[in-house]
Amino acid sequence: MQTRCASTEWCETRLMRVLLAGATGLAGRALLGRLLGCARCEQVVAVGRQGPSTAHPKLQALCVDFDRLDALSAELVRRYRDGEADIDSIPD
Repeated sequence: MQTRCASTEWCETRLMRVLLAGATGLAGRALLGRLLGCARCEQVVAVGRQGPSTAHPKLQALCVDFDRLDALSAELVRRYRDGEADIDSIPD
């Protein structure tokens, strides 16, 4: 099911790649569903303690220990360099 994004000019003219933390919580699940149904959203990387129960071609789950965010940064860099993820920018 396709849903319409917010009617901002930016959203109407660009494809989005989203890094979503907390995709298994109440608000995160609702947002994840909307993002996966949005025609303008081409990729969602869900970061959390556990992966979402949803499977979707746009969705990549990344399970992390939030006490070790340095490991998350290293994993995102590895995936980006190995071509597993297409993320616009990764913080140092």
